[in-house]
Amino acid sequence: PTTTISTLPSVTDLKPDAARASVDSVYFSWTPVTESGASYCVNCSGKPGECNITASNYTCTGLSSGAEHSVTVVAQAPGHLDSPPSSATGKTLVAPVASVTVTGFNVTCLDVEWPASNTSGVTYNLTCGSDSPIDAGRELKGSCCGLQSGENHTATVVVVKAGFNNSSPAS
Repeated sequence: PTTTISTLPSVTDLKPDAARASVDSVYFSWTPVTESGASYCVNCSGKPGECNITASNYTCTGLSSGAEHSVTVVAQAPGHLDSPPSSATGKTLVAPVASVTVTGFNVTCLDVEWPASNTSGVTYNLTCGSDSPIDAGRELKGSCCGLQSGENHTATVVVVKAGFNNSSPAS
């Protein structure tokens, strides 16, 4: 007699959860297959895959910041052929600058510097106090002028990358 081995269906509804993303990880979830004993092999952005995952979610870690990353999920179960792969993409967060330093000041101006973000292809917005942001471009320094003399002002830098949410602010 001939035995037919069925192929598992692909996982469905594979998607990232942006609220759970970080600068180096993306969380993905999917609707599990219904076959008994099913587990999953997950491959994140071309890294070696991890198998025998029984949950219907996975966090891809060790990723570059401010980038789009792909995940591929294959369902496996005893007595079945592996499912066709399902794929999705998710974004890591843009990395903020590590610090903001006031390097000089006079009666109405603050000179500010910051180290580069770990995210590539970014620009920087500098805000002093409640003033409007200043586009510093790719520079790692900027000046806020026209400030009210005798008041304390906080310098804040936000990292900007097209197609991504801005980084969290650093002061």
